Amino acid sequence: MICVNVHSGYYNPLLAYGEDKSIHDAATAGANGFIIVDLPPEEAIVFRRRCADTQFVIVRDVPFFYAYFV
Repeated sequence: MICVNVHSGYYNPLLAYGEDKSIHDAATAGANGFIIVDLPPEEAIVFRRRCADTQFVIVRDVPFFYAYFV
């Protein structure tokens, strides 16, 4: 069985905490990714790059939200 731990929320608190620190702390805590409901892909270029640098996989074309997975 595969269990996926995905953190869901809005982009503003993640940005205030710091993108790099959010990604690092989430991965350290065992998260496999993020669902950020208010960050469309065309505005997430830097965040997607940071996710890719830490082996996050970005899932696109998900209805009603955007998922960024480890």
